[in-house]
Amino acid sequence: MEGEAKRNEIQNLLEAIKASDVLETRVSLITQLEDSFQYAMVDLIIFDALRFSSALISVLTSSLVSKEDEMMLIIRNFISESLKLTRASITESKKIHPVASEVLKVAQLVLDSAIKLCRAYSQVTKLDHQSMDKKSTNDDKDMDLAAHVIKITSCTIENLYDLGIFAASGGGSWVTLLNISWKGLVSLLQLVKGVLAEVNVAGIISTLVSLAVESLRSASEAWSTTLQEPLTISEAKRTFLPIKFFLINAVRISSEYPSQAMNIYGEITRCALIISSLVIKFSKETQLRSASEALVELLEPSSLLFLYTLLNSSEGNPESISRFWNEIITELWCFFIRHAEMGTVNHFVEKLLSVLNIVASSEQALTPLSALRKIAHLLCTILNYAPPATVDHVYTSILSDDKSHASSITYFALLKEGFPFDSLSGKVKMVAIRKLRTAFNDFLENYSEDSGSSGFPGSFDSCLIGLPVHYLASALNYCHLKDSDIVDDKSIYRIFKFTHCLIHCYKSSTDSMKDQLAKILSSTLDIISNMKHLYNSNEMENLILDLHALFVKDSPIQTLCCINANLL
Repeated sequence: MEGEAKRNEIQNLLEAIKASDVLETRVSLITQLEDSFQYAMVDLIIFDALRFSSALISVLTSSLVSKEDEMMLIIRNFISESLKLTRASITESKKIHPVASEVLKVAQLVLDSAIKLCRAYSQVTKLDHQSMDKKSTNDDKDMDLAAHVIKITSCTIENLYDLGIFAASGGGSWVTLLNISWKGLVSLLQLVKGVLAEVNVAGIISTLVSLAVESLRSASEAWSTTLQEPLTISEAKRTFLPIKFFLINAVRISSEYPSQAMNIYGEITRCALIISSLVIKFSKETQLRSASEALVELLEPSSLLFLYTLLNSSEGNPESISRFWNEIITELWCFFIRHAEMGTVNHFVEKLLSVLNIVASSEQALTPLSALRKIAHLLCTILNYAPPATVDHVYTSILSDDKSHASSITYFALLKEGFPFDSLSGKVKMVAIRKLRTAFNDFLENYSEDSGSSGFPGSFDSCLIGLPVHYLASALNYCHLKDSDIVDDKSIYRIFKFTHCLIHCYKSSTDSMKDQLAKILSSTLDIISNMKHLYNSNEMENLILDLHALFVKDSPIQTLCCINANLL
C-alpha cells in the first residue's frame, strides 16, 4: 500500500510538472521586459513560477525516485527549465524591480532545492548500484536512472557556474548568491567524481583562479592610484576574503580532479607567484604594509596549498609532475629577472647562451622537447620580462658570428621557441626584420637559379634544409609584421614557385627525405598564410589545388602531421 501511495504521489507530481511547460515562456518574458517599463502582472507570474518550482523540487527530493525512463525525462526537463528561469530572474533582476528582492529570495531557494535534489538522487543511485550485487535487478533501468541523475547534476552545475561568475562580478553585492552557487557547485562535483564527463572541470578551476587573480590586480591598481592614507589591516582582509574564497574552492575541486587541474598548471603557478610577488611589493610601501600582512595570513597559505595538493596527488603521472615543476622553476626565474639588478641579469643570460651553444645540434633543434629547445624556451620566456637592452644583447650575441653552424642552430632554436622580436629596441628590431627578409629572399633567388639541383641552397647539412625559410616562419609566430614587410613583390612569384617545387619533390623523394621536405613545406605555408592580401589570388587557388592533390595521393597521417594546413 505504501509503495502504491508513493507511486500515486509521483504521478500527481508528473501531472503538475507537465502543466508547468510554460516555464520556458516565462524565461522569455523576462528578457522581453524594457528597463523603462514595469509589468506588475508579469513580475508576479515569474515570482509564482519560482515558488512553484522550489516547492515542487522539494517534494521531488523527498519522494520515491522513479526508474521509469519517461518519468525521469520529464523531471529532468522540468529541472532544466526551472534553473533557466532562476538564472534569468537573477541576472535580469533590474527589470523586475518592484518584486526583485522577493524574486531573488525565492530564486536562491530554487538553487538550494536543486542542489539537495541532486544529492538525494545521487545517494539513491548509489544504493541501487550496491543492491545490484545482492539482488537480481534490471540493469538497463539502473543505468538509465544513473544517466538521468548525471544529466540533472550536470545541468545544475552549469547553471551554478554561470551564476557564480555573475555573482563574482557584483562587487560584493551578491554575497549570498556567491556562497550558494560556488559551494553548491563544489559539493556536486565532489558527489559525482568519476562519473561526470560532460562538465569542463578544468575550465571551472581556471575561472576560479582567474577571478582570484583579477580581483588581486584590481585591488592593487586601486590602492596604488587612490590610497591617501595607510591601509588598515581590517580593510585589507575584507578585500582579500572573497579571493581566499575563490582559491579555497579551486583547491577543493583540484583535490578531487587533479588530472584536470594539471591541464592548467601554468595558470595555477602564476597565481601563486603573483601572490608572493605582491607580498614583497606591498611590504616595500609604507601605506600597503597591512596588505602584505593580510596576504601572508589569508592568501599565501591557500596558494601554496594549491601547489602542494597537485604536486603530491596520487593521480599525477611523473611526466605531468615534471612539467609542473618546470613551470614553477621558469616562473621563479622570471620573477628573478624582473627584480634583479641589470648586471646580474646579463650575467645569467650569458651563461644560458653559453649552454645553448654547447648543446647546439641540428637534430636537437628540430626536436621540440630536446635539451636545446628546453633551454631556448627558458631563455625566451625570461626575455619576455627583461628590458630591451638585454634582449638586444642576446640578439647581437647570437648573430655576431652568423657564419657559425652552432650560432645558426642556436638562432633557429630561439626562433622556434618564441624569441621576443617585439621586445627589441626600435633600431635593432628593424635590422633583425630586414635580415630575416634578406636571407629569405636570397634563398628563394638562389633556389630559383639552381632549381635543378638536388640540394637546397643555404643549408648547413641534410638535417636542416632551408634555414632562412624556418627562420622567417618561426619569427612570424611571435612578431607582428605587415603583409608588405614579409616579402617584396618580386619574391611573391618565387615563393609560390618554390612551394610547388617542394610539393613535387615530396611526391618523388625517398622516405628518408620526406620528413625534412614536409617540415620546410610546413614553414613555407606558415609564411604564405601570413600574406592575407594574396588569399584571393590565382596563385593561392593553384597552390590549394596542388596541396589537395598531394593529400589525396599520399598517406594523410604522415603528411598532415608535419604540414600546417591553415590554408585549407
